[in-house]
This record gives sequence, structure tokens and C-alpha cells, in this order.
Amino acid sequence: MNPNRIDDYCREHGYDIEKRIIRKKSLIYYLAKNKSKLLLKKLLTVEAEDIDQKYKSEIRSIERVHDFSTGPVRAPRIIDTVDADHFYVCERIDGFTLYHLISSPFYSRTHVMALHRILFQWLGEFYNRYQRQKRLTPDDPVFSLGPYTKKISAIAKNRDDEAHMDTLLRRSMLPVSVVHGDLTPWNIILRGKDDLYIIDWGNGGEDFPAHDVTRYFLQLMRKMHWSGIKHDLNRLVIEAFAPLFQFDPHMFNMMLQYHYRYSRKIILKKTHNLVARWAILRYLRLLLFYAEYHNIVFSMNRTAIKSTWNKQNA
Repeated sequence: MNPNRIDDYCREHGYDIEKRIIRKKSLIYYLAKNKSKLLLKKLLTVEAEDIDQKYKSEIRSIERVHDFSTGPVRAPRIIDTVDADHFYVCERIDGFTLYHLISSPFYSRTHVMALHRILFQWLGEFYNRYQRQKRLTPDDPVFSLGPYTKKISAIAKNRDDEAHMDTLLRRSMLPVSVVHGDLTPWNIILRGKDDLYIIDWGNGGEDFPAHDVTRYFLQLMRKMHWSGIKHDLNRLVIEAFAPLFQFDPHMFNMMLQYHYRYSRKIILKKTHNLVARWAILRYLRLLLFYAEYHNIVFSMNRTAIKSTWNKQNA
């Protein structure tokens, strides 16, 4: 699409263009109209991605959040959509991401814990609202078309790993629901003291919410400044999401391993300097060791986890 068509659209609707940002998968316009601050997002074609499907998925996911949520966790409100050109206009959220909050050594421990209690409670309710009620069949589309499961071949080190993860998911029959598809601290914006906005829903769709939680947890551990709060956040994850893993620490461990491999593969692919590659690889291995050593997920047995969750929800 010619950018001039977006410029024409902005002029027709009275939007002032403040700046443009070109990203790998999207074109972002910062707009203003009267006293309103808006954002225009145009999805760009990426190899092996269906741009039409990705656009529809993002719009549908944001609308689902609006239908569900009126509390402190929301998605930006959509103002207008132009389906033919795959772009939409939404409210612009002024704030900073949770990534910027947790990566600072000066963050408030109490504040971070309070924000994650709000976030995890909302996610749990969201997953429950859209959880599929019927049992999965062996040829269910979720095993091949889910935002996370379709990437298993890229995550797995080899075909044996891929087959093992696939078998594990089919046998366990974990809950299936609508997921974000790329849940990370940098896709959550904090505005004010405790208003959270989840953005970038382009990978949304039906999948195992356990993948959403695992990806967020791993990126949280990677990006957070080292402190004892990681242990408390791990306990919070167990209290909020144990049913998503069927109270099985082995399942959480397996998913953590796969998302760790995927993160390592993507990061190293983007890093060409050999010294930097070596340093990143060492850091990620240290991270996984830290998680296995310190987090109670790996030391608590299944009965203890289930008992902990039941007490919290009695």
C-alpha cells in the first residue's frame, strides 16, 4: 500500500500526523485531532504470514477484550478500521511498558507485585470466559493453527522434541481458550498507577493459555532486574494459573524449556557478532539454571501445588 493513501485518509478525517514509525511488521502513525491522541497501525506483509488473517485476528481479539473487560486491564479502544488496506485507528495510550518498569533497579517491589496480582487475576478470568468446553480431538485445529503450537517446529531442537511436545499436549488435554499469542512485559502499558493496557494482539487466537503464561513468565525473568521478588512472582504464577498446567510442574517445566529455546534461537539469529552471541547464550543458560534452582515450581510436587491453589481459592 502506498503511504500516500494513509496520508489522504488522515487529511479526510482531520487527523494531524505527529510522527511515523516503520517497524518490521507494522507502520505506526501518531495522530492528533482536537485534544485526542490517536494511533494508526498498518500491518505489513511478512514472509510466511497471512496478512489478512493477522489483521482480522488483531481486530477480533481487541473487540473480545472490550466485550469482556471494564476493569483496570483493557486494550486500546478502536476508533475506525479500514479492512481493505489492513489498518485501524485506536486511542493512543500514554504511559510506559512493564518492561521499562521491571528492568529498572529502582522499581517498587510492592507496586510490581500489586500490578501482577491485577494482571494475573484478569488473565485467569479472561481465559475462563473464552475457554472451550468440548474436549479436544486428535485432529483439532489448535494443534496446528494455534499461535504458539504452530511454532513448535521452530521451537523444538529436533523432530523427537517436536513429537514429544505434541504428544504431551494431546495426552494432557490442557484447557484451550483465546490467548494473546505474544504475551510479554513490553506488550503491556502502564498508565497512571495501576491501569494496564495489553497491546499488539496480532497473534491472538485459540491455543493453550499455558503457553501465554509460560512465555510471559520467561520474558519476565529475563528482563527483570535481579532481586528476591522473582521468587514471589513465581509463587503468584502458581496461585493464579496452576489449573492451566493441570497442577503438574513437569508440564510447566517442559513449556519453559521450549519457550527458552525459541527465545534463544530468535535472539541468536538476530545477533551476528560471535562474542555477543556467546555472551547471550551464556546469559540464557544462566537464566534457565536460576529459574530451575530458585523457583518453587520445580521443587513442589503435584499434590502440594494443587493444595496451595485450593487454599487460595477456598
